[in-house]
Amino acid sequence: MSQKPSSDIAVIDRTKIFRHSTEYILERKKRPFSKYNLKVKRFNGIKHYKGICEKDKHVIGTLDEKPIFCIKDSFKEGTRKDIYLSKNNELIGSIKCCPSIRKYIIEYTNLITESKEYLVMKSDRRVVVCGIYQGIGPNAPLIAHIIEINVNPANVLFIFLQGLILYL
Repeated sequence: MSQKPSSDIAVIDRTKIFRHSTEYILERKKRPFSKYNLKVKRFNGIKHYKGICEKDKHVIGTLDEKPIFCIKDSFKEGTRKDIYLSKNNELIGSIKCCPSIRKYIIEYTNLITESKEYLVMKSDRRVVVCGIYQGIGPNAPLIAHIIEINVNPANVLFIFLQGLILYL
């Protein structure tokens, strides 16, 4: 079960911080010609965001097609992906490589504390279940779960997020 973060986290907008645990479904369609192949919605089916996933770039935006942030492949040594604020292409975070392919460190500037902070993503061997921890230490709180379920007949990949949505 997810825990409450030890402090507020804001990466894109300091006005949108949830005070309670939230659950979202990330629906990724595997259809090559879809204009938007990623939807973020609640369990009641109401969509909140949509996005485009391409080979080396993922863009998440509002329902009225305004980009919020973009995750791109990085060419910097030791960094796997860079995260940019879409409105001005400002670098707001990086996903760092670790010795294990099942562990990633996300470095970002928290708008609340105005300091560099870290999230650690740890997944199982099959990369089906992932935990997101606030901080690097052994006692870092588990603030979100990601569970991937492949639904073959619909050709849709569901990812359930429980905990905070950190990019709001």
